[in-house]
Amino acid sequence: MTLETLLDYFAAEKAESVLFIAAGAAALLAGLAFWFRGAPVLKGAAIPLIAIALIHLVVGVTVFARTDEQVRSLVAQLEQQPAAFKAEESKRMAQVNDNFDLYQQIGTALALAGLGMVAWGLQRARPILAGAGCGLAFQALFTLVLDYFAQTRADVYTQALIAMGT
Repeated sequence: MTLETLLDYFAAEKAESVLFIAAGAAALLAGLAFWFRGAPVLKGAAIPLIAIALIHLVVGVTVFARTDEQVRSLVAQLEQQPAAFKAEESKRMAQVNDNFDLYQQIGTALALAGLGMVAWGLQRARPILAGAGCGLAFQALFTLVLDYFAQTRADVYTQALIAMGT
């Protein structure tokens, strides 16, 4: 594990947190516009857009706010106690990677549920249901894409931890 690897990983995490914040804000605004000015299908889409936008905002702000201090702490530990750094950071990243597996399962289930809602809503002439399904599928798929990149970075970082000498 090099200092550069650590800094690159957390810089990318922080950059993606900004993307979560921007996407959350955009989805929140779109959802509010859909709710107050939209046809029934857009009102339906507004519900998951707003709900998941709030999650994206919380995640994005939390990661952005904690990253700089986390990096300072990890850099100090890497420089002063590399064995402790490897042990503690390996344990933390194992949990992070397990969480990504769970997020992938949840995201896939939500995307499929959303697509099912679209089909059912269209078949039954329920535009609010179809819209809600469309909004849910969109938000779930968007989150899956962002999590894919985050998981790929986490895998690279984890491999660097594993390869680290103590």
